[in-house]
Amino acid sequence: MVRVDDVNDNAPTIRINTPARGSRGPEIVNGSDVGSFVAHVTVEDRDSGPNGRFHCRVTDNSRAFDLRQLYDTEFKVVTLTRIVAAERVAFAVTCRDEGRPPLSSTLPVDVSVIGRNEHAPEFELTEYGFVVAENEQAGRVVGSVSAADGDDGPAGTVRYRVDTDGTNGEPCADVDPTTGAVATSMTFDRERAASCEIFVLETFWTTVSAVLRQWPQLTALRDLRAGV
Repeated sequence: MVRVDDVNDNAPTIRINTPARGSRGPEIVNGSDVGSFVAHVTVEDRDSGPNGRFHCRVTDNSRAFDLRQLYDTEFKVVTLTRIVAAERVAFAVTCRDEGRPPLSSTLPVDVSVIGRNEHAPEFELTEYGFVVAENEQAGRVVGSVSAADGDDGPAGTVRYRVDTDGTNGEPCADVDPTTGAVATSMTFDRERAASCEIFVLETFWTTVSAVLRQWPQLTALRDLRAGV
């Protein structure tokens, strides 16, 4: 009989899993409470037996972050302190197997610190008025709206859209989500209607997905009137 022993020739492989659209890696809101979720971690060791068993921990900044085991190969990283930082914080995850000699891997992780969403956006004017020529083709830019948000970073990013809730038919104008430019979406006939009215909604939209980045949506609404 020939016995084949496994050789410890594979170090643990560590992966940080973030939401599909979170290309910048893990994120955390500035000032988050102790115990806040930071990242999901999976670890794999292709060896068998003791060579494939491993132990993992946070290294580099272990006073601020902790690694907690969920399943045999899955962990989560949580905060041990209230994170208050300008833009980024970092830590590392190190895993060491039980082989002889043992093999280990270390994965450095950068965490983006994002601002809280504490302010609703505000339009510069309480009402906007625009004029368009009769029979002008649809798509004519007649003006723009502008709003500001007092939050920092992504939380202060303002995007625009026409609020169609509770309305019948298509709106008479549309708004560029980034610039706030207002363009007609129909040809106006003064004999049929001398004016129309739309409502533009400004809202903070997050771009991470899974989690759908967990901040409250703050909105503002303004009345727009277009005369012919």
